[in-house]
Amino acid sequence: MKKRFLQMVKKRVLSLRLFPLLVCLGFLIPVVGWGQAGTPEGSWANNAASAFAGGTGTKEDPYQIATAEQLAKLSKDVSEGTSYQGTFFVLTENIDLSAYRWVPIGIYKWMSNGSTSIEKSFRGYLDGSNKIISGMVVDERGDQNSAGFFGSIRNGQAGNIVGAKDLTISGATVYLSEDGLTECSGGILGGDIMGNENSMVVFENIRVSGSVEVNSTYGNNKIGGMLGSASRVKAINCHAENVSISGASNSGGFVGNDNGSVFENCTASGTVSGRWGLGGFVGYSTSAVYQSADGASTYTKCTADVDVSGNDWRLGGFVGYAEYGEFNNCVAYGDVDSSVDGWDPKVGGFVGESGDLNDPDNAYANATNCHAAGTVTSASPTHDAGGFTGTHSKGTFSGCSFDSEKNPGLNAAGEGTLASGVTGEETAVVLANICEDYYGSHLYSTEWTVDIEATCTTSGSKSHHCERCGAKGSITEIPVLGHKWGEPVYTWSDDYAACTATRTCKNDASHTESATATVTSEQTQSPTCTEMGEMTYTATFTEEWAEEQTKIEDIPATGHHYVNGYCTECGHRDPNYVDPISYYNIYVEDVCDGVEVSTSKQVVREGGSITVYVEKDTARYTFDNFKVYYKRSYYGYWEELKEGTQPGEYPVNNIWTHIYIKAEGAEVKEDDPTGIESIEGVKVYTKDGSLYVQTPQREQVIIVSMSGAVVKSEEQIGLKQYYGLQPGIYIVRVGQTMYKLRLH
Repeated sequence: MKKRFLQMVKKRVLSLRLFPLLVCLGFLIPVVGWGQAGTPEGSWANNAASAFAGGTGTKEDPYQIATAEQLAKLSKDVSEGTSYQGTFFVLTENIDLSAYRWVPIGIYKWMSNGSTSIEKSFRGYLDGSNKIISGMVVDERGDQNSAGFFGSIRNGQAGNIVGAKDLTISGATVYLSEDGLTECSGGILGGDIMGNENSMVVFENIRVSGSVEVNSTYGNNKIGGMLGSASRVKAINCHAENVSISGASNSGGFVGNDNGSVFENCTASGTVSGRWGLGGFVGYSTSAVYQSADGASTYTKCTADVDVSGNDWRLGGFVGYAEYGEFNNCVAYGDVDSSVDGWDPKVGGFVGESGDLNDPDNAYANATNCHAAGTVTSASPTHDAGGFTGTHSKGTFSGCSFDSEKNPGLNAAGEGTLASGVTGEETAVVLANICEDYYGSHLYSTEWTVDIEATCTTSGSKSHHCERCGAKGSITEIPVLGHKWGEPVYTWSDDYAACTATRTCKNDASHTESATATVTSEQTQSPTCTEMGEMTYTATFTEEWAEEQTKIEDIPATGHHYVNGYCTECGHRDPNYVDPISYYNIYVEDVCDGVEVSTSKQVVREGGSITVYVEKDTARYTFDNFKVYYKRSYYGYWEELKEGTQPGEYPVNNIWTHIYIKAEGAEVKEDDPTGIESIEGVKVYTKDGSLYVQTPQREQVIIVSMSGAVVKSEEQIGLKQYYGLQPGIYIVRVGQTMYKLRLH
């Protein structure tokens, strides 16, 4: 729920604010020894100061308390019989109590027969001056005293000011035990607090947080987050924040058992678990006057954001058992869960039992403008839980509600008389009721929230939402948006015979308009044998928003149409056409080193002629025995070809077959390094610009240029070609043998 969420945020913000404050103030927890169950060894009663920090104890000049030791002096003095009636105290510093176990201020000891020993109560007034008490651990499992910061406070004198104000107790732990007891009481602020009709005990602006734990299986416990047992107490603007109450009966997030007290603008948050008489705010509410409404407790504008769970009867989101009580503009936010399955659990969203079914003439409780916003869960298969009250016998309800959305099938009252004046409502309505009745008005945001989006064709609405409940205020119409068209998108068919224009509304993509064009076509460029042509398509729309569109598509080239080797369109010669006349190839075969042989034609028409060109390397070779040969056809005979009138030109005429050419007879001059060197099966030679080395076995081959640079060095076996070498003379070492060769 939105309200619960906001409260959680506030709690977290508060804790975040307190933490750096404590750090800045030097609230470092001392290293101490610990006793049983997380209780520090030793007590502050044995470490009390001998005097207060100052003051005379009057209202105008209160006793000043600045240290834990001075606060312990107050506790010790009261336990020794000094009540400090009519005396005033003020805290001047934040106080850390973590070093020792705290002994409550005032003693109210419960006995095994249910009676008490002689009580020693505090009867003065403490001004916290907005200071923080931290690290408090109270353990009364051994002494059986009422447990809390205050153990016992009494006010029985008219006009006497008794109580406390402007105080924060942060992160406290309180332990109680009822072994052998039928009664015990405890709370973080006070265990047993009692005033009278004319002189109430008053608490103002108090904040507490922490846990209260009772290890009990029976008895009449009185356990609360703020107060255990309260009688004739007035609490104003007091808050039990994120408290954990466990293991007891008659337990509440704020007060356990209350008789004739007044609570105004007080809150509780956290969890309560135990046995019976459990409420999010108060466990058991009754009258200070036996069987009389004259002394009934009153609760005005109080809230309980507390989850309640129990295994016995009388569980409520605000009050477990309201024997007597007046509840005005109060709220229960928490969930209530009963595990009872064998008898009437008396479980409700606001109150477990209202009045007393066993004594309906005397007991009654009234609720006005109160609301239950949590979920109610009951395990009982035979007795119904109530959305607002588990049972109801006497008393009136007016303007109250419970969340029927969270609790489908539940009536306002589970058992007893019908709870008229209570309605089941949806969650939003309950939260709105809380705003109106508890807060007095809605807290509307200054920002607009769009509730219904305006569309192109329909109007919308906006409003200011309540930050607590989500209720709408200042509901205002958002005008129709109208269409806001985007640019048209044009779509052509695959054959370009049709074209469609579509535009989409920017405000709502589901809104579209379409237009179909009339399409004409024209060949705007004719294709040729080798060049593509163009076809232009034109789409014309009647709608003003759609513009004329054109689409130009390529027409494939027609290609050549050859007849007798020539294109009939452009006259192009067919490269693949073969004339009826034969053609013959010229082949150059073996040519010795030292010459280059080429021919004037590679292909010659029958009866044609060619010229064979010979280039000689006269610098390195002699040509005394050099000859050029040719033969007609592969199977013909080699004939010497005579040099023509021009040096190096050898004509071949009257060609009617394939011609083959070869040249041989060039010899290397004697003073030139040989082209081939071999010894003992190793062969080293040059050919076609590469150097070849052949070895019969694995040898190390090193090739060195005439400049002395090693250009190759590797092991090889068999024949290997070394290419990419620059022309010149090289020294080749194969194993231990050296060779000198010239590379052309």
